[in-house]
Amino acid sequence: MSLLPLRAWFDAPAISGVRLSPDGAWISWLAPWEGSLNLWRAPAAGWRGASSGAELVTRERGRGVESYHWSAGGSHLIFLRDRAGDESWQLCAVELATSELRELTPARGTSARWYAASARHPRWIAAGINERDPRWHDAYRVDLHTGARELIHRNEQGLFAFVFDQELALRLAARAVPAGRELVRVAGDALSSWRAVAAEDELTTYIVGLDATATTVYWVSSAGRAHAALLASALEPGGPTGGAPGGGAGASDEAGDRVLAEVPGAELCAVVRRPEDGEPVAVVAEELAPTWLGLGDARDDVAALASALGPSLEVLGVARGARRWLVARRAPEQPPAYFVYDRDAEPRFVAGPALAQPALAGRALAPMNAAWARARDGLPLGTYTTVPPGPRPARGWPTVLWVHGGPWRRDSLQFDARHQWLADRGYAVLAVNFRGSAGLGKAFLNAGDGEWGRKMHEDLLDAVDDRVAAGIVDPARVAIAGGSYGGYAALVGMTFTPERFACGVSICGPSNLVSSQAEKPTYWAAVAELRARRIGDPRTPEGRALLAERSPLSRASAICRPLLVAHGARDPRVRRAESDQLVAAAEQRGAAVTYLVYGDEGHGLRRAPNRLSFYAVMEVFLAQHLGGRAAPLDGALDDAEVELAAGAERVAGLAEAYAARRPPARGTPEG
Repeated sequence: MSLLPLRAWFDAPAISGVRLSPDGAWISWLAPWEGSLNLWRAPAAGWRGASSGAELVTRERGRGVESYHWSAGGSHLIFLRDRAGDESWQLCAVELATSELRELTPARGTSARWYAASARHPRWIAAGINERDPRWHDAYRVDLHTGARELIHRNEQGLFAFVFDQELALRLAARAVPAGRELVRVAGDALSSWRAVAAEDELTTYIVGLDATATTVYWVSSAGRAHAALLASALEPGGPTGGAPGGGAGASDEAGDRVLAEVPGAELCAVVRRPEDGEPVAVVAEELAPTWLGLGDARDDVAALASALGPSLEVLGVARGARRWLVARRAPEQPPAYFVYDRDAEPRFVAGPALAQPALAGRALAPMNAAWARARDGLPLGTYTTVPPGPRPARGWPTVLWVHGGPWRRDSLQFDARHQWLADRGYAVLAVNFRGSAGLGKAFLNAGDGEWGRKMHEDLLDAVDDRVAAGIVDPARVAIAGGSYGGYAALVGMTFTPERFACGVSICGPSNLVSSQAEKPTYWAAVAELRARRIGDPRTPEGRALLAERSPLSRASAICRPLLVAHGARDPRVRRAESDQLVAAAEQRGAAVTYLVYGDEGHGLRRAPNRLSFYAVMEVFLAQHLGGRAAPLDGALDDAEVELAAGAERVAGLAEAYAARRPPARGTPEG
């Protein structure tokens, strides 16, 4: 079977980031325009995707639109953009009636945050700007029509995770304390404690929002539980705790918190709320596979959606009154498909399917199988394996162990273009929820504390061994790959256990945990204590010793198998120096390292030409060392802003493709 071109997998999808306007009349989405992601919209009724009455809303070049929101009144789309990956986020708004673009926050030197919108004040939004103190965001009301700003809260107390009421007044926030974090009530400049959150619960407890009267707090908490539940609690002492959404009853615990939703053995991962009053209407819980639950009078809606779309259902949002819903089908062997559901219409699906990647429609893709493996200390590890079509080889398939980033994130049972691309090239792909991954209960997440390069790495090895024992993985042909934390894990594999992997691929991976911990962006001040507790504290001799010992740089001399490294030159989270120093140390010892630096990228590879160029190099690299299929590199680096910093001769055709590459077009704005 012929190779499907890389563009089929990694070009920007025809539609992504799909959202429903607050009144349910419009669909918005991200799609390419002149090579960059931009905002589009179309009427929700009858929508079938990018070719269905689409109207271009923005005309951003360079890195395009990163993320966006609807204004509460539906008059504007508000989006975030940065410059060349530096994460100096700027909030901009487009008035849909006039197509006028307005910059709401400074373009340089700050990193803005979107906070909230309210149907009671549709002209305004709440936003955060760290212009006064780069460590902390002050809260402002911003006028969408004029750009005028009004200060809501001058943040001199180290607050984050702001929660606003329907008047866009700041009512709740979090702040870091030595024992974890504290959730506080805010009244002007006065703070009072609402709840203490122990360190063991800090990553599994957060506020979802307030009800319309600002008397009840909806929040997710794992305190006193193995897995987090959705609760309703009084904002003020002695106040009402609210009822279960839709009027149903829920159990109350000793603190008076009313339990609105919980699933034994599974973590609540997302909550969907009505835009007009913040009432929760649906939640998703996930162990190996996701399960959606409707709340109150939305139970029948979720049941109908699950019956129609199966276990791959995802609820993306609801319109006012929860009469109209935006949902997706995210089956592992199919790209996402989007639908509009109307509980009052007949048929109830009034639009869709809109396909994210029409080029893959009708193509038989590889299935993903979920299974439990066992760590050497008995901890259960959720694994996801995608295998190529055709009979299993006698010794198993050559395999890519793709490690997720975070690390406090997770892999899931859903479509992954990287899995499908690699299966098309002849590889099995293994993804592992190692200890420290989110979504599997707080004990599992907390088991990763202090275990970077230790038990977290052992979990990966144990999962590979489990798949070897099952006859799926060829133990002599395993690559380890990933980005961010996954890039670190790849470097750990190549330095701590180099005999286990035939090759490795690291994208923006930290190599020196001492410097990486000490050089985070200033606006990460809120999570400095959390990272010190969970990774290692660079401020103490003991912490620095731990971080140094767990750093791949300290073992660069052990690299004995081929390594491919990529990094964004403007990465503010993991500085380019992290890869520079690892590559330099490895080259001094004669290791086979190839290193690509992308000059207009930050943390990861966002621009399509850069992403395509790296995956083209990666597939040739893997083919050389694992034996899979690859297309030649002719023209693969065209339009990429890439510097070949080391090891061109180690990837077939790379030096020639680099010399002959067409440079990216100049003269377009960076933003």
